[in-house]
Amino acid sequence: MNRSRFSKNTLARILAFFTLLALLLGITATKATPENPDAPVRPEIVSIQFDGGEVVVTVRVPKGIKKVTLEGRPRLGRGNWTPRAIKRLDGTGGLLVFRLASSKSNELIRVRGDEEETLPTAFYKGTTEFNSQVENGSNVAMVEDGVVPEPGRENDLTSTDEKGEVDGGGSREVVESDIWSFHKNKLYFFNQLRGLQVIDLTDKANPVIKGILPMSASGEQMYMLGDNHVILLARDGCNWWGNSAESQAIIVNVSNDTPTVVGSVPVKGYIRESRLVGTALYIASQVYRQTEVVNKNGSISMRWEHGTQVSSFDVKNPSKPSAHDTLFYNGYNNDIYATDKFLFVSTAVPKHYYKTDLRCIDISAPDGSMNEAATIRTAGRVADKFKMRLAKGTLTVISETFNQNGNNNRTRWETTLETFSLAKPDKPKALGELRLAKGERLFATRFDADRVYIVTYERIDPLWIVDLSDPRKPVIKGELEVPGWSTYIQPLGDRLVSIGVDDTDNKRRVAVSLFDVSDVTKPRLFDKVTMGDRWSWSEAQYDEKAFTVLPHAGLILVPYQGYEGNGYAKKVQIIDLNEKTLKKRGVI
Repeated sequence: MNRSRFSKNTLARILAFFTLLALLLGITATKATPENPDAPVRPEIVSIQFDGGEVVVTVRVPKGIKKVTLEGRPRLGRGNWTPRAIKRLDGTGGLLVFRLASSKSNELIRVRGDEEETLPTAFYKGTTEFNSQVENGSNVAMVEDGVVPEPGRENDLTSTDEKGEVDGGGSREVVESDIWSFHKNKLYFFNQLRGLQVIDLTDKANPVIKGILPMSASGEQMYMLGDNHVILLARDGCNWWGNSAESQAIIVNVSNDTPTVVGSVPVKGYIRESRLVGTALYIASQVYRQTEVVNKNGSISMRWEHGTQVSSFDVKNPSKPSAHDTLFYNGYNNDIYATDKFLFVSTAVPKHYYKTDLRCIDISAPDGSMNEAATIRTAGRVADKFKMRLAKGTLTVISETFNQNGNNNRTRWETTLETFSLAKPDKPKALGELRLAKGERLFATRFDADRVYIVTYERIDPLWIVDLSDPRKPVIKGELEVPGWSTYIQPLGDRLVSIGVDDTDNKRRVAVSLFDVSDVTKPRLFDKVTMGDRWSWSEAQYDEKAFTVLPHAGLILVPYQGYEGNGYAKKVQIIDLNEKTLKKRGVI
């Protein structure tokens, strides 16, 4: 027994010796200035010591340095330098002491200094220690960074079509999730790498992080619930498929500077979409489940099936959220659209991918109860939420049809607009139909009052303007052809801003366009700007929440990446939005 204990101690000392040796070998060299040969021009490591299970690193910092980063990487083999610790200073210089957990393997270490900070120093002040990860739930693990909307104007970025129209005199607000929410001078950010962050913007020039709820890599959907709570939809990054796949809706009290979990409910499957209607939460999750099948001979076998499960929850009492109903629909990539009375789920028809069964679900009960009212079979495939709208009792659906018997693309593809009366929700009645753009693929669509803008593409991008004032007779009012195609359209009164692809010279670059639609019979292109030299792309081309339009500030922000003169770049392009022009200002 003693011999075994001695052996372990000896091995520990040998490991400590070699670790220290590796650290010493990795000390950053420092140059001196001619005026003062003893003064470092950048931080230098002056000592490394072991204290119990920690490595204590002392760093001398010259004047002018405001940020010191200690970086490490494995001594053996290949590996990237990664930050191990960061300290911020006021620029006066001096000695800094870092305490690091001892690494299990030999490690190189170096120090780096920065004279400038990306954000003001005050941004990093405030509470630095917070409650740990949620203890009374499953492993809530997995949001994408976004751009902060102008405080007080965050609702300007979405029209009633995105938020869901309150149809039929209802009073419940329909809200779509986001990673940001600005409320009473505080910004709530569901950060994929940090969890929930509460940022005080009372002094907008000096934002301060007031609190954090650590939930790394958990999700990207958040709702503000009243004044004191937020709802976080957290995905389980470990169990993402099969019967064990489960996510969570987590309710957090944010009334003070320490976010605290007060309630949660499990959600089956992997969360894809959601809506908050009043105090009822509706979640559509992708589920891969095992079900029993009765064979012809009476025996029972098990079968796996993919589908979308729609679940409803009552969150009126934040500390006691309750689950209500669930509905299951077969198929992949199902989308949802909501009003205060109906939730529409587009589901693929088995064996007919380019047809859609549109499920009309009655959600008029404020407690989250659901009942399927009807199913509408559309002419083609309904691709996203922007291709559905309920207004004044009329449902308008835009789909892409595919003729399998066509000999070429000019006869295979077609866009179909259909209108239905929901005066009797359990008996939808077809009203009118419009077919257009034969031989072209369907891309962006956007409803705006009695109009709908439709973008299709074959070799050029036609922008169609359709008048919906008479649901029985939808009519094409105008058409404009421009190179490329749009993937998302933002109406701004008599103008449209769109993001999409410019395919001039077959280079396919990210493009932002500004259109004049004051005369619906003669739409015209005001201006266009492109990003990247060739084959660039943007997250905003498939997620409209990454496309930030600030009309009151006259700005547009677009994240993009692609090849440029100096290699591959990842940037956020800032664009000046003027009355008739777009101008690239700078990049982040």
